[in-house]
Amino acid sequence: MLKTVKDACRIHPSTLDYQVVGGVESLAQVINATDGGKEFFDKSYMTVGMEELLREGLLRLSGKTDQHLFELAQAMGGGKTHLMSALGLLAKYPDQRAGVIPPDVLKRLDGKAARVVVFDGRDSPEHYLWGEIAKQLGSEEAMRPFWQNGPKAPGKEHWKEIIGDRPTLILFDELPPYFLEARTVTVGKGSLVDVLTRALSNLFVASQELPYCCVVLANLTDSYYEQVKEVRKLVDDVDKESRRLRKQITPVSLEGSEIYSILQKRLFSSCPSEEDISEVAEAYAEQIKIAEDSGYLTASSLEQVADEIRATYPFHPSFKHLVALFKDNPDFRETRGLLQFAARVVQSVWNREQNDVYLIGTQHLNLNDNQVLNEITDINRSLRPAITMDIADKGNAHAEAIDDNLNSDAGSQVAAMILSASLSLAVKGHMGL
Repeated sequence: MLKTVKDACRIHPSTLDYQVVGGVESLAQVINATDGGKEFFDKSYMTVGMEELLREGLLRLSGKTDQHLFELAQAMGGGKTHLMSALGLLAKYPDQRAGVIPPDVLKRLDGKAARVVVFDGRDSPEHYLWGEIAKQLGSEEAMRPFWQNGPKAPGKEHWKEIIGDRPTLILFDELPPYFLEARTVTVGKGSLVDVLTRALSNLFVASQELPYCCVVLANLTDSYYEQVKEVRKLVDDVDKESRRLRKQITPVSLEGSEIYSILQKRLFSSCPSEEDISEVAEAYAEQIKIAEDSGYLTASSLEQVADEIRATYPFHPSFKHLVALFKDNPDFRETRGLLQFAARVVQSVWNREQNDVYLIGTQHLNLNDNQVLNEITDINRSLRPAITMDIADKGNAHAEAIDDNLNSDAGSQVAAMILSASLSLAVKGHMGL
C-alpha cells in the first residue's frame, strides 16, 4: 500500500515555523559549540563542496598540501557560512573528524587541534581587522603598533610572526560590509580601504609561506554588487590578489540533486525505507506512462522517471526546476531562501485537511495561510493582487470557485503551480510552465 508523505515521513519540530533568522548560523557561536559540533553535523548533508573544503582545508592544517587559500563562491545565502562552520569545527575538535571525514583522508591528518580565528565583516573592532585577528591568536601586543596611533598595514613578516608554525585557520565571513565602512574612514590622502587592501594582500602571501596556515573567505565580489559600485573596484583589488593564490569552491550546487538531500536533512527527521520510496516512484512512473499513452505528454523512460523520484523524495522532481526560475531574484538567498520556501510548502502539506500527498510540490502551497502568502509575495510582491483575485481569498478567488464546482482543490493546485513558475524578476527571465 502506497504511503503518503505524512504517513511515511517525520518532520523536525521547527519545520512548521522555519525562519531564515533561525537557520542562519553565527559562525563564531557555532564553532564554539559546547558539544563540539555534534548537533551541527547531525543536521548537515555532505555536499561535494563541503567534502572538498574539509578535505583540502584539513590537509593544509596538517601541512600536507600547498593549497592555503580558499574562496567560497556563491551568492548570499548560498551555504558559505555553513561550510566555514564545518571546517572550523573539525579544525578545532579533532575527535569529531572520524565521524565526518573519509578514512583515506583521515589517516593523512596529524590529529592536532588548530587555532580558529573568525572575522565577521559586520563587526567594527577599534583595533581593526588585523588587531582582531592578533587578539584571537593571543598576540594583540605584537600588532598594537599597527592600530594604536592610527591604522597601518602589517607586512608579510609581521603576519608570519604572529601566526607562526602552529595549525591556524582564519575564516573571513561577510567582508563587503567592512569594506563599506572602511571607505568612510579617511587615512592620509586615501581611506582605510587602502590600508585594508594591503593588509589582506600581505596576509594572503604570508599564509602561503606558512605550511600549517589556512585562510577561507566568502566571495568578495558578488555580494553588494549593485548597491556598492564605488566599493566594488576597491574590493576587486583584494580579490585580484587572492585570485592568484586561491582555490574556488561552490558550497552547494542548486542544479544537481544534492539540494534535495539538504532539504531532507534540514526539514525531515526521518524518511521511509527505500522499498516504500520505490513503490511511490514506480506508481508515479506508471501514471506518467498512462498519460503518455493517452497523448498528453512525452516522457522520459519509466526507469529514469522512477530514478529521479528516488533521488528527490519526498519532493517532486520538478521542484528544483520551478525554484530555479526565481532563484536569481533580488534578495532571494539561494540555499537559505530555498530552505525557507520549501519549509512553507511542507507546512502547507502538513496542515492540509486531506492526507493525500505522495510527492511534495509547489502546487500544494496554501496561499490562504498568511505565513505562506508572505513567503511568496516576498519573492515577487507585484503578484499579490493576482493571488487574491485568482488563487486564494478565503473562498472568493477564481480558482476556489472552480474547486467548488469540481468538489476538489484541483483548480487551486494548478493555479499555485502556475504562480510558482511566474515569480521570476530577472530581466528576460523564463516565466511560465
